[in-house]
Formats: sequence, structure tokens, C-alpha cells
Amino acid sequence: MAMSNIDVESVKMSSENVKMGSENGTSDPESFWSSMDEDTKTFVEKEYERADKYKKWSKDDQKKIKNASIEELEDLMREYMDQATQQQDHFKENASRRARAERGIMKFLDDFNAYVQAYKGVVDVMKGAGFGEGEAAYGALQLLLITAVHKQKTEDFIDKMLVELSQQYDRLQRLKPAYPTREMQKYRAVLYRLGVEFLHESVRYYLMSPLRRLGHLFARPPSVGVQRIVEDIKSAIRETEREMRAIDGGRINQIEQTQWQMVRQQKEDRKTIEETNTIVTALQIRNDNDRLDILRRLLHLDASNDGFDLEGYRESLRETFYYPRKLPPLDVEGHVFNRPEFDKWKGGTTSSIFFLHGATVAPEQTAYSWLSPAAVQLISAFSSVFGSQQCKESSTLLSHYLYQSSDTINSTQEKTSPTEVLSSLIHQVLSSDKGKRIIRNEDSFAFLKQSIDALENTSTTKQIGARCRRLNTILINVLKELDINCLVIVIDRIDKLRLGMENVMELLVELMERAKTTLKIFVTARSRLAFEDDDLKEQLDGKYTRLTINQDD
Repeated sequence: MAMSNIDVESVKMSSENVKMGSENGTSDPESFWSSMDEDTKTFVEKEYERADKYKKWSKDDQKKIKNASIEELEDLMREYMDQATQQQDHFKENASRRARAERGIMKFLDDFNAYVQAYKGVVDVMKGAGFGEGEAAYGALQLLLITAVHKQKTEDFIDKMLVELSQQYDRLQRLKPAYPTREMQKYRAVLYRLGVEFLHESVRYYLMSPLRRLGHLFARPPSVGVQRIVEDIKSAIRETEREMRAIDGGRINQIEQTQWQMVRQQKEDRKTIEETNTIVTALQIRNDNDRLDILRRLLHLDASNDGFDLEGYRESLRETFYYPRKLPPLDVEGHVFNRPEFDKWKGGTTSSIFFLHGATVAPEQTAYSWLSPAAVQLISAFSSVFGSQQCKESSTLLSHYLYQSSDTINSTQEKTSPTEVLSSLIHQVLSSDKGKRIIRNEDSFAFLKQSIDALENTSTTKQIGARCRRLNTILINVLKELDINCLVIVIDRIDKLRLGMENVMELLVELMERAKTTLKIFVTARSRLAFEDDDLKEQLDGKYTRLTINQDD
């Protein structure tokens, strides 16, 4: 294309003047035009008129983009993106143009290509927005495109802006699911329209000849309007960021409110659960006690059996055997618990019987046995004697029967039925925590109740023996169902039981041999002489231990 009355050298000189003026801070329109001679001004005006043929959208186009739906914007975006990419590729492939182009153009094109690629994601981001609102500044990046060709200072400025815009547009795709509000869609639409206009101006720029681009550069000095346009774009980005922070703030507040409500609800629920558990526990305990009371009556046990005063009995024994006739009381630890015979009985893994007996000589009129404190201390210190961890791990349970008569002359003649002893042992096992498995099970409780109810009343010695064997069977079945590994049985004063010590011992041996559970039986008797137990020792083969300790020895 001809250059009228101005040669290329004069154009280059004018270009250098523009460059120097810009670097000296005098690149405003008035300073720019005052530095031009008349010929240059004439040339620039003509070239600008030619370049202006590629001007902005028509009024219809402006109206279209202003009121376009998101689908229409998407179509425009794809159309201009394809055109811009094609023109960009054509520009790069043309060797003669590339030789005349400055290095700044190529750098700009590389950045612009990254921008276009980032914008491909924007199409997907904005696809579902469905809004036509929002004013996009027309020609927002027109001056950026033109001045980036020639002015290095402006190139650096635009390069940074293109990187920022590329990052912001690419970020929109990731933010869409996190910020789906109407306001955020509007802000994205504004940036979206700016992108469409940017691509439109890119197409216009690439369609210009190099000389027209140069003339366009002279007509629009590099610094004119650039800062304002970029600030508009940055402002849109800041508004988007403000909206994001506002949404985040609202979400945080909502989360805090929800968290507070959850904490309050949890406290209320916990209180309700605790109250409900208290009620349920109370009802369960009452039901357990009612069923235990039913079994107690069927076993013909007095209510006093459940509330035996162990400490009261211990105190009575202490007062009775408090150095009468200068005879010391029984040293349970030294005389019994520290004996090797006791250690063997306690530590054995099989069922066994420990029989402690001896004479009581003082006070002369007492009905108590001076050996009874051994039974009392074994019961009260059960966990420490057997080891709390051992009892817990081996599922060891304690059941006992203590002599309950008052210390009177008449009580020396009183005898207790062994059926009462066995019934008490059964009831204690059922009253334990493990016993709840039967008490709270309808079928198990009904079967147990029926088994006890079927027992015959006793009066004769023969009937007592038969009932004792039936009670043994019931106790064995209870231990089996409760899965108790070891049961420690403590019986004080078998000399006070009907049937005689030898027969009672035979009943205990029968119980021990039939039970699958390990039984550790500890019995005491106030008797200087024991029954003939040679056959019993032979029968049990090391599972029977007898220790004699007389008070007057």
C-alpha cells in the first residue's frame, strides 16, 4: 500500500518520537499530536480512517451482545475464538510478515494463545448460567491489542494482565460448583462478555495489514485509555472476589449457626437419653427385683437372706473372741491364708474343697465358732485374696452362706436345712450381674421358675436329701447357662446343718463332681473331731484339704 507523501523513514522517526515521549511520561493525546509535523498528521489521519473501517460492532451487534443470552454468548464466543485462532495461526505461519513483525508481537501471541485456551473452559462454566444481564465495557481490550504490538512498556503491562486474566477465567470453571448463586453468575457473565469483545477485537487486529496496524497505533497512542480499561476488568474481578468472600462469610456463619444448633440439640438429646436411660434402668431394676423376689419365695428363703449384715456379724465375732481367758482371736492371715494348704486350694485349676474345723473353748457359753472370722474375711476380702484381675479375667463369682443365729444358749441346738444353704447359693448367683442373663430372658426365667416350682416340700431326712440333689442340678444348670468359669462357695458352720457334716460334705462333693464349672468350696465347722474322711480323701485324690485349728492348742 502507498504511503502518500510520507516515506517509511519518516514514519519510523515518528515512531521513535512516540516511544521517547511515552517513556518521558508525555504520551497523553495533546503532547502526542503536538510532537507531530503536518505531513505525519495527515498520513496518520488517512491511515486511521482506513483502520477505522474495521471498527467496533454495529449498533445491532452492540445491542445483541448487551442483551444476549448465555447460549448466544456461547455461540459468539466459539465463533470469534475460532476466527482469532485461525488468524493467529495464519499470522505465525506467514514468514514475510513474521520477519517484519517485532519480537513483542510473537510474545503477545503466545500469551494470547494461553488466554484463548483458558477461555475454552469459560464456555463450559457459563453454559448453565442463563443470564443476559450486565453491561460489558465495549472495546475493553481494543487498545491493549493495538499498543501491545509496538510499545515495550505497554507490552509488559499487557503481558501481566493477560496472565492474570487467564488465571481468573480458568478459575471460574473451578468456582462454578462452589458458588452457584445468581450474583456470581452475573459477575461471571460480565467477564464472559469482556472475553467475547476481546476475541472480536483480536480478529479485527489480525485482519489489518501491518501498515494499518502501525497507523492505528499512531492514531491511538499506547498509554491512552489502557489503564482505565484494565482497571475496569480488574474491578470486575475484584467484585467477583468480594462476592466470593461474602458468600464464604455467609457460609461460615451458617456453619457456625448449624454447629451451635447441633451442639444444643446434642445436649438436649443427651439429656433426653440420660433421662430415658434412668427411667429404663429404674424399670429394669424393679423388674429384676420383682423376678428375684418370685424366685426367693419359690426357694423358701426369708428376706433376711438377701440383707445379711456381714459387718455386723464380723463385729459380733470380734467382741465375742476379744481375748477371753487371755486366748487371742484367730489370726486369719497367719493361721489360714498364709498356709501352703490354703495356697494350694486357692491356686489350683480344678475343683476342690478346703475344710477348716476346730474346737472353740472360750467363752464357754458362746454359740459362735472362733474359726468363723476366716469365712467372713474370705468373703469381705475376696478380690484381694483371689486377685481382682484374675477374678475379672476368669469370670470368677462368689456365693456364700454364713451362720446367722444369735449367740444364745438356745441357738446352740438350732439346725439349718442344707436345702436353705443351696437355695441361698442359687439366689445369690442369680442376683449377680451375670445372673441378669437369665432374669431378663423370658424363656430362661420361665424354665427356671418352673424347675424350682416343681420341687417337693421336705420334712423327712430322705426328702431333704432328694431336694438337695434337685437343687444341685438347678445350680449346675444355672452356672452352665451363665457361662461362669469359677464359683467360690463359702459355707460357715456346716456343723449347724441338718443331715450331719458327713452327709452335707457328700452333697458338696456330688455338686463339685457334676458341675462343669470349677468350684472352690471353703467350709468351716466348730468341731474338735472331724468325721471319718479317709474314703473322701481317696475319692477326691488331692482335691480335698482338711485343716484343724483348735482354740486351745
